[in-house]
Amino acid sequence: MIRLFVQDALYAGASVALSPAHLQHLRAVMGLTAGTALTLFNGKDGAWQGSLQSVTKKSAAVVLDQCISPQIKATLDHVTLFFSPLKTHRQAMLIEKAVELGVGHLQPIIMARTQGRHFRLEKAVIQCAEAAAQCERLSLPTLGEPCSLEKALNTYPMPVICGAERLENQVGHPQAKGISDYPRSMHSKPLYSKLQYFEPNFEPMGLLVGPEGGFTIPEMTWIQSQDQVTCVSFGREILRAETAAIFGLSWIKSHLVGLSFDHTG
Repeated sequence: MIRLFVQDALYAGASVALSPAHLQHLRAVMGLTAGTALTLFNGKDGAWQGSLQSVTKKSAAVVLDQCISPQIKATLDHVTLFFSPLKTHRQAMLIEKAVELGVGHLQPIIMARTQGRHFRLEKAVIQCAEAAAQCERLSLPTLGEPCSLEKALNTYPMPVICGAERLENQVGHPQAKGISDYPRSMHSKPLYSKLQYFEPNFEPMGLLVGPEGGFTIPEMTWIQSQDQVTCVSFGREILRAETAAIFGLSWIKSHLVGLSFDHTG
């Protein structure tokens, strides 16, 4: 059944007018036929089943019959993903998979090596809505305006795990050093060695991944000076930015969900 995200309040008997974008999508997927069953959600009132009514060439509405699922939080609703905007198709993948994995907040950060300098917030909201509809999630993550690394971490004073594969192999900077020249404190720890200390209490936490090409040494030096941040390694391979985000969120999700099952017996 087709699912659509709307802004309207949802309740039995409500008639929800569809937007031009919704109408275009429905025409492309299934056509507009009165009586067709649809599911609507708005991130607050759960999922509601209804049927298409008042169909014309330029408009249509969904009349709601019943709530088929109560509102529930996404699995990683307490997690903020700090990421550097990417090129169009890679950006779309990162947003789609982050939504599917249940992340609660997406915070774009502009860094020295950021590729996608012109982050379109409106487009990202649409991508979030489409991804949520596809995976049957009942809420959308919130989205922050792009900002600097310092402002982002100061705005969200939570424990942050930073994926830093390139930490020990930075190049192209006048202060770049070989792995043997870095102090031991600047070496990344395996991700699993950090997550084992997190209890399944679902307190706010963050995941920070760098841009394509990695963090610069000044950025990493500043990151490591922050008490809230723990740098970890995602393995030997250097992952693309969107892959690192997906991997990190998947690790956090599997670890926390697994712990919560064990915790409840």
